[in-house]
Amino acid sequence: MATDVTTLIDEYVARSGTALSRGEVVAVLDAWRDALHANGFGEVELAGPFQRHYLTRGTGIPPNLCLAIAGDTVKVFKFNPRNGENPLGVRRGQIRGHVTDWPRNAVKVTAVDPAKMALNLTLEVDPDGTGPITIPCRTPRLSRNPAAAVMVMALGGTIPPAPQS
Repeated sequence: MATDVTTLIDEYVARSGTALSRGEVVAVLDAWRDALHANGFGEVELAGPFQRHYLTRGTGIPPNLCLAIAGDTVKVFKFNPRNGENPLGVRRGQIRGHVTDWPRNAVKVTAVDPAKMALNLTLEVDPDGTGPITIPCRTPRLSRNPAAAVMVMALGGTIPPAPQS
């Protein structure tokens, strides 16, 4: 299942209120893909940073994570967010280790709730068909976070329109 990244980028630029140009958005997405590849994790279509809600335990997912789409698979990696450029920049050493893989059709973003400095979202995962596991997450505000925003849309979520000034 290939992701139509071009359409997702266009939707992000139109809806998010970002000051980034389309070219800058593409460069950010490329940096996330390149960081995974540089760590030996293979080729991915998209990747972006997320944070699992700290009170949600028992999911097997680290509090700071990078989600990546590779064909029919969603990959989960440990992520160290300590970088002054995060989420626009990512360094190779920030993506630490592979945690798990899920079938792409078993992962979806079901709720998106904008907050002042972040975006709260619900990730539902049903890897074995026995019923979804709900994982509350968040990610830095979308106007400065194209990698996560495009990932949210690729997994079925809708990003909210930018607030009108």
